[in-house]
Amino acid sequence: MKKRNKEQTKQKLLNAVAQIILDKGFQGIGINSVAKTAGVDKVLIYRYFGGLNGLLKTYILEEDFASQLDMLLKSDYVIGDKEDLKSTLKELLIGRLRYLQENEDLQEILLWELHEQNEVTKEAVRIREEQSVKLFDGLSENVDISRVDIQAVINLMTAGIYYLVLRSRTADEFGGISIQSRFGWMRLERAVSFLIDLTADAAFAED
Repeated sequence: MKKRNKEQTKQKLLNAVAQIILDKGFQGIGINSVAKTAGVDKVLIYRYFGGLNGLLKTYILEEDFASQLDMLLKSDYVIGDKEDLKSTLKELLIGRLRYLQENEDLQEILLWELHEQNEVTKEAVRIREEQSVKLFDGLSENVDISRVDIQAVINLMTAGIYYLVLRSRTADEFGGISIQSRFGWMRLERAVSFLIDLTADAAFAED
């Protein structure tokens, strides 16, 4: 019973963080505000998470894109030819775009990282970087990366995805393309798919 109560309380605290972030952003997060929103004694934040930073790290690990890669990619993907490379990169990048669009919590995390450097944001960046390097290392085992800098291409498209999703919070269009309509995002997804096709074709081009 104690263990169940502990897990329930921890989840209440994590839910409280999510609620405050959506209502006020990370600037609204504090020991007292989280405890009040969760309806628990603030001492439990220290007991279960070691403090506010520990709670925020746990929250970010659960919400951040890096922790969702296994859901977006097959864990045992193998790149045998350019069609495998195309399907894997499309699964990753278009999946990343859609996941970020649907996850306002993650959008807030990215905005927080852009505005502030602290123990928690540095940890979030470190985890995401490690996951990205791991992914690229897996790809490069089976692809001749001397033909095209796939890592740079992925980084540029990922940065574009992050920016456009975040920009859509305050703008209707970007470069004449709607970032508030499904049709506009379908155009952008097709563009991502096209760029991935070009990249894979170049990586597997015959001499």
